[in-house]
Amino acid sequence: MANKILGITIDIEGKTSGLTKSLEAANSSISRTTSALRDVDKALKLDPTNVELLSQKEALLNKQIEQTSNKLDLMRQVAEDANAALDNGTISQAQYAQLTAEIVKTEYSLSELKDT
Repeated sequence: MANKILGITIDIEGKTSGLTKSLEAANSSISRTTSALRDVDKALKLDPTNVELLSQKEALLNKQIEQTSNKLDLMRQVAEDANAALDNGTISQAQYAQLTAEIVKTEYSLSELKDT
């Protein structure tokens, strides 16, 4: 079965379609939250002291941290399947490295969000 994770296609034997769908849902949720954050940031440029907008931004940042954390957990589950597939020779070392790189990027994004 071929699964696409953030532009990476990995063939993993077994039942990973649920994880793939969960990752797609996580990416979609993160994208919507990011868009809402951009809108709030634009409004804050016009009125940086608006308490309601600051409260919305804080809530959206917390939501994005939670969503990114959930995505990272899902990606780690996929990595476990990919690790087994690598041992079986079902996927290449390059494909596994791409997945690992995506996990590192997501960890960095989460770290950046927490520092905000």
